[in-house]
Amino acid sequence: MPEPRVNAATRAARWILLLLLAGLLIGRRDFAHLNLGDLWKILNLAPPTILTYAFVTESTLLLLLPVALIRARELYDRAEGRTRFEKFLVAFGWSSIAALGLIAWGALHAALAKFNGGDNYLIVRQSALALIYPSAFLYAFIFFGDSELNTRFAAFGAVSASLFCALLDIFHLLDPKTTSLLPGTQGEWMPIYGQETLPIAILGLGFCVVALRTWPLRALALAGVLLAGWRQSVRPTQSVVLIGMAFALAFLFAVGIATAFQKQFAALKRAALCIALFAIMAAGYRALKTFTAQPEQPGTETASEIKAWNLEQYARLFELFDSTQLPANPAERMIAKRPPYVPINDPEVAKLQAVFDATSVSVRNNIWRFLVWRRMANDWRNGHWLIGAGVGKPWFYRALYQSGFHYGDDREGLDPHNSYLNTLYRYGLAGIALLALLIGATLWRAGRALARNQGDIMLEVLLLYFGYTLLFAFFTVSLEGPAYSLPFWITLGLIHARASNLLTPAKESIALHS
Repeated sequence: MPEPRVNAATRAARWILLLLLAGLLIGRRDFAHLNLGDLWKILNLAPPTILTYAFVTESTLLLLLPVALIRARELYDRAEGRTRFEKFLVAFGWSSIAALGLIAWGALHAALAKFNGGDNYLIVRQSALALIYPSAFLYAFIFFGDSELNTRFAAFGAVSASLFCALLDIFHLLDPKTTSLLPGTQGEWMPIYGQETLPIAILGLGFCVVALRTWPLRALALAGVLLAGWRQSVRPTQSVVLIGMAFALAFLFAVGIATAFQKQFAALKRAALCIALFAIMAAGYRALKTFTAQPEQPGTETASEIKAWNLEQYARLFELFDSTQLPANPAERMIAKRPPYVPINDPEVAKLQAVFDATSVSVRNNIWRFLVWRRMANDWRNGHWLIGAGVGKPWFYRALYQSGFHYGDDREGLDPHNSYLNTLYRYGLAGIALLALLIGATLWRAGRALARNQGDIMLEVLLLYFGYTLLFAFFTVSLEGPAYSLPFWITLGLIHARASNLLTPAKESIALHS
């Protein structure tokens, strides 16, 4: 029997992990950048310098490691199997093996970067992508996956955090402030609602409308969807938010189709009803907007951003890029847009500037990503494509610096705003393969669980939640920082936990795992 102290530590770890997630959903940038030194400032004390580099999120994940190791050992000892590997596989599954492999690969890169004299700050920041944040996946599974009750508690807490924050946001209680989240610290509070919490709340409430069994509760959920949707409509909204919500619904529908091949149609039915609900709401919103002739809110570019996703114009822009030539006469050449402001001699700068001049703000924001992605992909192919370029040093697109496009910090370099491509570049084909194996193994296990149990509402809503974050990471720096990566990893861990709960009563044999 486990010692009482271990049980108490495990219970505390569960609450800490959920509170960490809630803090990131509420505070976003302020909470994500909060360090232990800031806690001293509340008491008007000068913190030790070392504490200003100990960020709360990363430090919390590291401090939970001993508790996680003890708990993992308990789960391993409970498992029945013939060999140690078989026992581990029964207790944790292939997803956890892939997660450990990714963490080990990140640790190896961090050690090599330190040995080769890499920048300490960049080593920590860039290695967190594969070394620190994926541990949240293991924590979610280890701390909550041991029983159905604990998994339900965690899933309810994760989804409720988004719904609660959305409720506060609807009543303007969490509008951006000019002061920091904590007294004695500096910075602007940048809530997450326009990009993460509010869209997830809309999706979650929409799923409740079709999944709940009583009409009064359905009506309440529908009212919540309408309120949250109205609040979303009056905020500046990035086009990726709407695309992410559509992808999340399509993702859930794809899961339903996969389970339908196993003669299970409950998940597919709920996904189809959810899509129909949102299609009706979107049509109603569009009709209402047309009827009332409501203009776009000042400062918002949602409509123009959606129109900017016409792929034909990007094909024309790449043709423009390829056809633009550097003027032969030096006197006709452009002056660099950034210091030292000298005439440019690089033909690629002229190509980039031609694209910049031919685009609107909305299109420019997207083509910037495509151009940066193409350059980083070329650097990956021409470099260490298998093991990656490593961490501890910035990445630059030198020609882009002299053009009018947005550019990164001189020390930190340029970020591609694509977490998967960044993983491929930094950690190579080996790193992205481990990430794909982790996600794929978890989703495969979830599909088997849904097919075997005639669907599961809790697992389906977690998949809907994860589908949004899965797409979001393709266009942002989601997995490089805690504000977005923790919802991604914790939700994936809860999917693995819930699927394991559903498959456990079947008493799967060792042969199925080996």
